[in-house]
Amino acid sequence: MFCYNCMNRISDQNNYCRHCGRNSYPDRTPHHITPGSDLKGRYLVGNAVGEDGFTITYVARDLNIDERVVLKEYYPMGHVHRDSDTSKEIVLNSQDEAAYFGKGSDQFISDAREAKRSGKADVRDIFTENGTVYLVTSYHGQQLGSRSHASGSENYNDGYEGESLENERDKTDISSAANKPSQPKNKTGMIIAISVCAAVVVALAVIMIVFFANSKGKADHEATTEVVTTVPPTEAPTTEEPTTESNDIEMPDVRGKKLSDAESQLRELGLKTEVTREYSNTVAKDYILRQSIGSGQTVLKGDTVMLYVSDGPVPEPTTVPKPTTAPKTTAPKTTTPKTTSPKSSQSSNSESGNWLDRIAEYFDSENQ
Repeated sequence: MFCYNCMNRISDQNNYCRHCGRNSYPDRTPHHITPGSDLKGRYLVGNAVGEDGFTITYVARDLNIDERVVLKEYYPMGHVHRDSDTSKEIVLNSQDEAAYFGKGSDQFISDAREAKRSGKADVRDIFTENGTVYLVTSYHGQQLGSRSHASGSENYNDGYEGESLENERDKTDISSAANKPSQPKNKTGMIIAISVCAAVVVALAVIMIVFFANSKGKADHEATTEVVTTVPPTEAPTTEEPTTESNDIEMPDVRGKKLSDAESQLRELGLKTEVTREYSNTVAKDYILRQSIGSGQTVLKGDTVMLYVSDGPVPEPTTVPKPTTAPKTTAPKTTTPKTTSPKSSQSSNSESGNWLDRIAEYFDSENQ
């Protein structure tokens, strides 16, 4: 188990490190690599110890040789972002930053190689991972010097300056020991020393009492004389003009920051914010794409700044299935049987009646 602050081994269950005198707590800054992560399967990353706008410096441990080293990561603030809770990869704020980032990382590698060649720094390793470039130097690395960035507008320093925490602590212990008075060799000498110190303290106390008594008497005498002989002049009351606080504010650059961090920073400056969300395939959700007022411009307290925030990747279109048409059903036709009126039977009955009537008439005529 290692201390995240100095990457020395610790065995205290309470995470206290006797080497640096601090408790080992991991750095939770969102855009820093999470302490305890490994790079290249070789370097165990500790807490960040420095950040200059273009690089982040970490204390680390080289597991292959079991030594502490300094790890520098190329991270141009405002052009890239990272959420260490989800990934170690850094992401460009937009595709327009690709040329700038590529030129800067090439310059970073070139400077590191030149420092190694010239012996200005003990460069152990140079490698790429997580979408950026890393430089490894010894823990007692020398300053590589200041060099203009690829854009020519900013500077950044490579390397790590400073001595180990153990050396600083050893120096403090040695200095304290050097200033500590020697102890008496026996009890008699100790008693004499205490007596002398007590006498000196008493003498100083008496001198201070006499001095303050004389000063008080002299001050009382001067005050009495001044009251009797002179009347202090009355002075007209002075009115202080109220100081007007300037409302001019220099607009900061919040691109690439998380929305909550950007709003908090602008709110502290007295600025108001409005948020517009846009889809982006390159910038993570809830990170600033751009701002309505450019960095460095002068604004007034109470002004409103429009923040354009990524709403994540563009959602894929969804296809709505066409409704299916139910087949038409034809009801079977029903044929109603035709009914024939009984006309023919009525005519035959009438004919039969007529015939019988005729026979009856014939027999009647014969009987007469």
